[in-house]
Amino acid sequence: MVEAFKEGHFHLWFLFRMIEIYVMIPFLRKIAEDKKIILYVIVFCFYIGFILPSYHEFPVSSTVTFAERGINLDITFGYVGYFFAGYYLAHYDLKKWLKTGIYLLGLAGLMITIIITSSESLKQGKHYDIPYEYLTPNVFFMSIAAFLLAKERLNPKNVKTQFKRVLSELSTYSFGIYLIHVLIIFLIWKTGVTTLFTTPILSIPLLTLLIFCISYVCVKAMAQLPFIKRFIL
Repeated sequence: MVEAFKEGHFHLWFLFRMIEIYVMIPFLRKIAEDKKIILYVIVFCFYIGFILPSYHEFPVSSTVTFAERGINLDITFGYVGYFFAGYYLAHYDLKKWLKTGIYLLGLAGLMITIIITSSESLKQGKHYDIPYEYLTPNVFFMSIAAFLLAKERLNPKNVKTQFKRVLSELSTYSFGIYLIHVLIIFLIWKTGVTTLFTTPILSIPLLTLLIFCISYVCVKAMAQLPFIKRFIL
């Protein structure tokens, strides 16, 4: 019980990594003042946090917490790389050829993920999920491509007012939804409803939508209480 309290629930690894980044913000802010240094840090973090772990150590332990293994520099640098990649894409406009390159890398990352997962799963007779690890190059490329696509397509200038309100509403409660969604999954499983109730092509998106909606309603209701609101928004 003590270990469970110290490490938290399995999906809360994200909070430990987020705390690490927030603690480093005063230092990272100084780096963010120089565009060239940002690019250097992104490349450095990509090598230390993605290339080396992927080459030397499998599985890539991208969701462990410092309560389990202490501060692990390759993991820390990996998420610092995500931090600065997101900052750079959000604050600077890229040339068309560079955007195209990022999209192609994202597509390549997706194809590599599908091919390796499928072939290794068939070979081992069970689901092979290493390509899904967050600190692998393929996931990094997919992530920055998705971020860039969202930035371009969901730009306030290109989004209708009504849809903009929906995005703002969902983003407000997204953190709370993330915290509570696993509990909702377990409660739904308790009723006997799993992805096996029909073909996965239908069951997975339907259950995902159901869990998201229930989580949203629960978090919005809890946010009416001032004390709880401070922690979930």
